[in-house]
Amino acid sequence: MKAPFFSAKRRTTLVAVIFLTTLAALLVGKLWADRQKQFWRFQAKTGAWGNLECVRIAVEMPEAFISLDEIKGVHAHWFFPGSREDAVKFLESAGLTAPQLDSILKKSKWEQGQGGHWVSPSDKVVLSLSKSARQNIYSHLSHFPENVPQNSPFIFREGLLPELLKNSELSEATVSMFKSLLYQHDRLLLFADTDILVNSLPSDHEKFRFLKTISRTATLLVKLSVNEQSDVESLVDYWGYGGRSKDVRSLLKSMAAVPGGSMVDVAHLLPAFVRQRIYNYPNPDLVNVTNQHCHWSSMNFLNQIPDDRYSEETFVRQAVETEFLPVNDAPRLGDVIFFLDGQGMVVHSATYIADNIVFTKNGGGANRPWVYMEMEDLLSLYLKPREAMKTVIYRRKAV
Repeated sequence: MKAPFFSAKRRTTLVAVIFLTTLAALLVGKLWADRQKQFWRFQAKTGAWGNLECVRIAVEMPEAFISLDEIKGVHAHWFFPGSREDAVKFLESAGLTAPQLDSILKKSKWEQGQGGHWVSPSDKVVLSLSKSARQNIYSHLSHFPENVPQNSPFIFREGLLPELLKNSELSEATVSMFKSLLYQHDRLLLFADTDILVNSLPSDHEKFRFLKTISRTATLLVKLSVNEQSDVESLVDYWGYGGRSKDVRSLLKSMAAVPGGSMVDVAHLLPAFVRQRIYNYPNPDLVNVTNQHCHWSSMNFLNQIPDDRYSEETFVRQAVETEFLPVNDAPRLGDVIFFLDGQGMVVHSATYIADNIVFTKNGGGANRPWVYMEMEDLLSLYLKPREAMKTVIYRRKAV
């Protein structure tokens, strides 16, 4: 068979089309690669803090902190405040199938507790929930601290999930089950069924790998760029907050003297409390580890020795009223940001670092590390459905 014949004009047109198509594909590929690169590495807005370069990273729990014994035989246990009738009314509107609702209402164990009722749905029901039903129920349960898994779920940024799972060594079946149990919360994906999923896995190796994988928490590596054009004294004024000007001045001056400039992890410019904890998990062997929550972390920002009284909300409230002033202008390093729900109740606190970056610990316990987060992601995490979120900023009176 003869090869297809093209006239010279048509052949030229075809070559041009092929060239333009290839060029378009290359440009799209480059734009996609550039966009991916910008997602992983980006510049913060320039401000009093200087020029910051941010890189998205993930930290994971040390192997010594992971124990399978603690979750053996653990099943779902949901707490609903108020009467059983109130709980039933909610469940009837949550998007459950008729068999699921029947199982929870008639076959599950119900117990009366302080201020409400507990129900223990079967693993089969929990694993079979639709994404919308899981989102409805878990968002409701998250309002009440008794529901620890939903109140302090594992948090994932959707764009980082493929990278999280890529080197997990988990089976396709485990990954598929995990994805089916994720539920949406604004711009984030949440996971609250650790015990049930882990107990359903076939081997201890798979269980261990899964726990290690989901312990990975998205955060930022933040570096300050300094060169001979930098206003070192302005940087000292910002990063030396809390009477630490002498500590940071010599470092910043030496960086500015380097030909071509240099960069430093901002952790080296922050108080010792942050330097010792950023990217780390609490030691689970400590007696008071569950008290090292958001308020304890944000209020101890400047303390060499942490004050455990900040684990008590009453003491935090008293300290804010007597030792802090509300901030109505732009925040600065060390300001404490409180997150208020629609009823004006404080649901979280974090410490301002720079631009839109904060220092935070999202929940008490040993499975939550201290990290930097972008404010948009943190707001998304604590935003309740159909409810406005408000932030208020406080600054220590005299530092």
